[in-house]
Amino acid sequence: MSTLSRREVAMSTTDSNPSSHTHHLIVVGSSSGGIEALSIFVSTLPALFPAPIVLAQHLDPKRPSSLSTLLQRRSVLPVKVLTPHTPLMPGEIYVVPPDRHVTIHDGFAQTQEDQQGRPKPSVDLLFSSAARTYGERVIAVILTGSGSNGAAGAIEVKRAGGIVIIQNP
Repeated sequence: MSTLSRREVAMSTTDSNPSSHTHHLIVVGSSSGGIEALSIFVSTLPALFPAPIVLAQHLDPKRPSSLSTLLQRRSVLPVKVLTPHTPLMPGEIYVVPPDRHVTIHDGFAQTQEDQQGRPKPSVDLLFSSAARTYGERVIAVILTGSGSNGAAGAIEVKRAGGIVIIQNP
């Protein structure tokens, strides 16, 4: 019996239309103080987790981030930093760079510079774009923080039939 890679498994569960992915998408927004919550979250995920996970944490855009390295130490899943056009694969964790926004389109994450002065990365932008692409197959998680970034996006996720989970302060 041959062993399939994660990419082969993901490709076998979708047809040729990228927007018709059969898997779910997990999107997570966190404040700068949320490293502990993120670490606990990723440490609980099993090796064969069936969905991609995109993490957006507010970090200082002027400083290099070691978030992906810190999370990789806690997770059995691969942790990657998003590039401008990254395909989202089940069982992989993607970290948004601190100086970029991210949107989800047709099974890809696209990073972009800010043109409107929003906090980086914008959790609202991530959640809203994920809701438009994945609809009821998106699960949005808000960890830590007391600001409103993520509230409007969470409403879009609920309107699309997705699930919103908010950490109890």
